[in-house]
Amino acid sequence: MPRAPRDWEPGGLYLLSPKGNDARNVFLDDDERAEMLKRCNAVLREHNVLVIGFCFMDNHLHFLVRADACDLSAAMHVLLGGYARWWNNQHKRKGHLFESRFHASHIRTELHFLTAVRYVDMNPVAAGMVAKPEDWKWSSYRAHVGLERPVAFLANAEFLKYFGRTRTQAIANYLRLVSAWRPPDPSGRTAKPRGQWPR
Repeated sequence: MPRAPRDWEPGGLYLLSPKGNDARNVFLDDDERAEMLKRCNAVLREHNVLVIGFCFMDNHLHFLVRADACDLSAAMHVLLGGYARWWNNQHKRKGHLFESRFHASHIRTELHFLTAVRYVDMNPVAAGMVAKPEDWKWSSYRAHVGLERPVAFLANAEFLKYFGRTRTQAIANYLRLVSAWRPPDPSGRTAKPRGQWPR
């Protein structure tokens, strides 16, 4: 029996996390991440997906998106399907590269938002891939804190609006949020952000 289509709340915030099938790596090197970046710039912009955060790991990706005038399911189908066909052709493979349905978490509270935003940009640090988030070029962190211009599909100005009325204030507030991050304890939990949503 086919699964019911997802019902995206207009204007709702979601954390989308496509994962490699059987936990396999979907990126074997930075050239493959660059290919995905190129496809994001084309597909996500064409489908009017408002992305305010992202991170490309080894066996999964994260997209923090706002469901405005777009069909997130259709956009991800085109993006992931196109990349999977390209990847299989490159490696002379067949079959599913990604899990059949990507994980989507609906962000409903300020605390969930702050936790998700920080989680996405700090994922490479938490995984031990880099020591500092600015050392990972395949995420939104460097653009979020003003170290580089955002890639075409990243709505960085929209992201900063959640953290302050001016760009300077927003970056300072976000840096404070990130600086409070601590590595997961042995139970796998990370410290939750405290306080009110920055304005």
